[in-house]
Amino acid sequence: MTGRASRPDEPGGAASYKVVEVAPVGEESLEGALNRWTAEGFSFESMHFVMREGSHRPAMAYLLFVRGSA
Repeated sequence: MTGRASRPDEPGGAASYKVVEVAPVGEESLEGALNRWTAEGFSFESMHFVMREGSHRPAMAYLLFVRGSA
């Protein structure tokens, strides 16, 4: 899902955001998502994990990226 307020390549344009869902969560899947979207010009912002009750491993992760200026 991508939220866009305006074109990021316009002077004074708003930032373009990218939310990526990763499941299953593992070193290779997270690394692959990070490398893919940073190669497309997005900057990594944050990572959020979704946990299952009774488990120490995350069920999924959401990676947030941004491109352009806020």
